[in-house]
Amino acid sequence: MSQINPQLQKILDDFAQNSLPNGKKSDAYRNLIAAITASPVLNGRLNTTAEKGYLDKLAVNKNPNAGASYNASKNRISINLSQLETRLLFQTTFPDKRSSERLASLS
Repeated sequence: MSQINPQLQKILDDFAQNSLPNGKKSDAYRNLIAAITASPVLNGRLNTTAEKGYLDKLAVNKNPNAGASYNASKNRISINLSQLETRLLFQTTFPDKRSSERLASLS
């Protein structure tokens, strides 16, 4: 699993605290962390953008037709929370991992 750097971790923690009803205890937060750490490419890109100051914040995108979007002028990624509600995200994104491995990674 890939590591999240301190800059990105702060952005993720702020998102959980300010945007998710149960904060870091929410399924949405755990699913987001699992998606980031399961993908070395996604992890590397998010770590780099946070480190270089191109990403300052995650926000909730309430557009039901959008999964996520990036606003370069605000250095912000907006995520539709419905994208983080289920583990189906990992079954379709990372089909090479067995379900038992995915579950273990969330524990």
